[in-house]
Amino acid sequence: MISATSLIFSGCKKNSRDSGDKFDTIEVPAGFKIEKVVGGLNFPTAAAWDGQGKMYVLEAGGGFLPEPSPARILQVEKNKTTELVNLTGREGVQAPVVGLSFHNKNFYITHRANDMTGAVSRVSNNGSSITKILRELLDSGAEHPLNDVRMGPDGRMYLAARPEIQR
Repeated sequence: MISATSLIFSGCKKNSRDSGDKFDTIEVPAGFKIEKVVGGLNFPTAAAWDGQGKMYVLEAGGGFLPEPSPARILQVEKNKTTELVNLTGREGVQAPVVGLSFHNKNFYITHRANDMTGAVSRVSNNGSSITKILRELLDSGAEHPLNDVRMGPDGRMYLAARPEIQR
């Protein structure tokens, strides 16, 4: 969890107050350290690992930029990223794409759907297919319709959501 947190905090583009690879504002217990895994990310929202220990990062896409950044799944190897799946404009996936999990050789993502409700989709490990498996989850219309998605040891899917989703 600590490495994922440092990835997310260190992955965003630097501002004038950044001090290189130093993380002065993050405190960890004795025996732990913060290590930058990769940089240059745009709106990173989640990290996941496959069965072989390969790391993947999800970029939310969209944003308040003149040219919105793409929503995509990146593979992280040797402190570099490779775009594995570009989700922008694919099968009803709208930004922000927030949650990411890897289970049974597939990615699972939480995102906004074309009708502006929350959705969960299964993405094949090479990105060739995207299948919406949960849809029309109502929310407050805020930035994050659903937050995270995880698969439990019981084989069930668990979603982290804001209270509005229960309405």
